[in-house]
Amino acid sequence: MTGPVKVLVVDELSLGLAPIVVKRLTPVLEQVAGTGVGVLLIEQFAHVALAVATTAHVLEGGTIDGEGDLLGDGSVGGNGGGEKDPMYDQAVEVVLKNRRASISLVQRHLKIGYNRAARLVEDMEKAGLVSAMSGSGQREILVPARAE
Repeated sequence: MTGPVKVLVVDELSLGLAPIVVKRLTPVLEQVAGTGVGVLLIEQFAHVALAVATTAHVLEGGTIDGEGDLLGDGSVGGNGGGEKDPMYDQAVEVVLKNRRASISLVQRHLKIGYNRAARLVEDMEKAGLVSAMSGSGQREILVPARAE
C-alpha cells in the first residue's frame, strides 16, 4: 500500500462472530469513520449496520429497496419501512395467527427477502407487539390471542 487508507470495506461483520465481539467492534468502526476514512459496511443484520451508518442503502433481491440519509428515528429515508410498508399488516397477521415472531416465518409466508422480513419484525417490536429478542433468539408475542 503506497498511500493513506481512504476506504475500509467490512463484509458481514456479524457473520461467525459472537454478539459481544460485534458490539465491541462497532465503536471501532465509528472511530475509523471519524478519522475521515470511508467505511463501507456490508451487513445482513440492519441493526448492526445502522448503528454506525450515516447513509444506508437497503438491498432486496439485488435491487435497492430503500436508501438515503438516516432519519431521527434510525430508519432510512426513501421507501422506508415499518407500518408504512404495504406488507406490515400482513406480517402482523402472520405473526399473531402463528403466535411466533420469527423472521423466517414472515419471510416464508409473505415470500419476501430476509432484510425486509427482519425490518417488519423489528418494527413490530418498536410498536410493542413482540418483545426484543431473548438470549436464545426467541421473541415473545406481547398482545393477547384473539378470541375466535
